[in-house]
This record gives sequence, C-alpha cells and structure tokens, in this order.
Amino acid sequence: MPYVAGISFASLVPGSKVSVDLLSSQDNTYTHTFEETIDSSDLKSTFEKIAVALPEKCEQYTLSLPSHTTKAEQKLVLREAHKVRIFRYIGYSENIHTVQNELKVDPTPLRNELVLEITPDAAISRLVSTEVEEGIRTSDVAKEIVVKNPETADLLVELVDPALEALKTSPTEAGSDLKRVVITGASPVVPSLAEKVKSKLAGVEVITATDLAKYTAKKALASYHDSFADKLVFNVVPLRVGVAKADGFVLTALARNTTLPQEKSILLTTSKDNQTSATIKVVVGTNSIAKDNVTIAELALKGLTSRAKGNTIVRVSFSVELEGKTTIVAEEAVEEGSPAGARATVELTDVIGDLLWDDVEDILEATHAEGDNAAVIEAEDRWAGEDAQGDLPE
Repeated sequence: MPYVAGISFASLVPGSKVSVDLLSSQDNTYTHTFEETIDSSDLKSTFEKIAVALPEKCEQYTLSLPSHTTKAEQKLVLREAHKVRIFRYIGYSENIHTVQNELKVDPTPLRNELVLEITPDAAISRLVSTEVEEGIRTSDVAKEIVVKNPETADLLVELVDPALEALKTSPTEAGSDLKRVVITGASPVVPSLAEKVKSKLAGVEVITATDLAKYTAKKALASYHDSFADKLVFNVVPLRVGVAKADGFVLTALARNTTLPQEKSILLTTSKDNQTSATIKVVVGTNSIAKDNVTIAELALKGLTSRAKGNTIVRVSFSVELEGKTTIVAEEAVEEGSPAGARATVELTDVIGDLLWDDVEDILEATHAEGDNAAVIEAEDRWAGEDAQGDLPE
C-alpha cells in the first residue's frame, strides 16, 4: 500500500534527533515512527539513512524545520536533502506553520494566538492574528521573539510576557484579547511551561503539540490526496531540455512541463562539408541561447559519413522513465538495410542531470524576457519545411 512520510527536525545541531512518521493513504489506522540522528559530518548522510529506512512504496515526503532557523540554514538543509534521489523534490515548512495548519478544523473568525516552539538550542514565540476559512488558515505575525538556551531561560518572562504587552499597547486587527496558546517542540521544558501558561492565562485555551513528525506526516498525506484531486499524479520535466546547434541557439527536445515517461527524437544535420564528427551538447534551462543554459551531457559522435553539409542526418533520441532516468542516443540516420552508422549514448540518473531542485528554482527565478526575439525566429524559420531542424558543430 502507498505510504507518506513526515520528517521533522527539532534542531540542526549534530547529534539531535530527526523524527519520521509514516502514514498510509489507504489504511487510516496505520502508523509507524522511527528516529535518526543528525550526522556530525554532513546532513546528506542523515537523509541517506532516512531514505534507507523508508518503505519502497513511499509516495510523498514532507519536511518540517525549526522555526527559528534562518533562510540560509533552511536552504542548506534542502540542498542536502535534494542530493538524495528520493528527496530531490521535497518541500518544507516551519514547525510552527506545520502545527498551526494541522490544527485547523472548523472555520474560525479572526483572533489572536500565541505559538511557542521550544527546541534544545532555541525557543521562539510568534504572536499572530489568524483565521480559518474553507479549511485554509491565514496568519499575520504581530510580534516574534527568539531566545537562546531555553532550558536555562525564564520562558514565561522572555516569550509570553512581551507578547501580552504588545497586544495591550498595539492591538491587532483581531483586538487585544489572546484566545489560544499553542506550544510545540521537542524539549523537556514543554510540559512545565504549559502548566505555567495555564496558571497565568486563566480562560485561554492552551494546547501542547509535541508530536511534530505526526503533524508533518498529516501534511504529507493531505498533499498526496490533493495531488489526486487535482489530477497531478504524474512527473514532469521541470526545465526545457534541448540540443545546442551550430548557430548558438537551442533546439528543444523536451519542453518544460512535458509529462513523464516520454520518448522523443529530434533530427539535426552537419554544418560543414565533409564533416565526419559532431558534438551533441544537451542543455537545460529557459534561454534560447545555448551558452546561457546549463550543459548536462555532451556526446562526441565520430565516424559520420563524409558528405556535403546538410546531407548527413543525425537523430538524437531521448528516453525518459517515470522517475526521470534518461537515456540519450545520438546516431547517424541510415537507409533501411544499410550498415549502422556512427552512434553515441549516455545515461543520466535524472532528466535534468545533476541539477538539484533549488538549482531549478534559481534558474526559473532568474528567467527574463529575451532581447533579440527576431534572431530566434529567424534561426527557426531557416529550417522550416526541412526534416532536420538544425545543424551540429564538429
């Protein structure tokens, strides 16, 4: 049966625990939890250990990270996760967001809540005005405080009192009343802090939500079901894949968002008289200019039949499996019954080569309108009506 996994980090400090919770998309009674330890050498090895421990039919993964971590730290964790094949496209949220979103049940009018996360190395309080409408929670942060060394700090004084004072002096759109306190995190001080908050704030709902992996797994399960509801049950090519032509432009083989699996061939020809070798440079990106993309493979095709330029046809074929494994074959096209011509092949573990998902995001964010569209159109029009759609450099 298909499974989903929630992976929750309580801290990024080496030696800290990472909790993993498994749920089933078909059996709502199934649950399985295990822990790994953050490796002192690198985070990649931690994700590799988690990957080995997961069942084969794990269809969805969600990652949740400590809310006090910086954007740079979060990106570092993601980059290490993406180096492990099954986590190449894993997304993440902060622990506070994960818990808050999974606590939404009924429609809730705009109100003030205080969310506390206590980890072994830091604690954070986030005062928010929040509401739930049609199952969607929206929140605006009014005040945020981060405290180091939480096990020795007076968290009531340092995290709760400033939030109450902020509400008193600067009410939010929800007013000055605090309706709920949520405390989460993997720290032994959470139970005692919850009791202190209850004593201090009589009449205010106080919830402890320490099983972060369970909440993260529920988020993964919701994402898995949403993918079916939206019919997004296929993999796609995240960037355009093409071949660099002799004129410096790219001939597209697989357009961005092409669904997988996929089989596609393109035809090219020689750019010089008596050309007996050709370079097939496979690039991914969004730019029509070959050099402004990322090269993921390069094939040297040698032993082509010597002819006038344009008379030797080279077929470049792409065979992409559902999970992205790609075989690229470049070969001289010959008449049926003739001896086989020159041939070269390469295999890639993914259709975008060794690029990671954050590399893809960086490329897409950097995409801008190309200046000389006329040159692109002219380069394409040159091959209109021809079998081959471009020529190859030596």
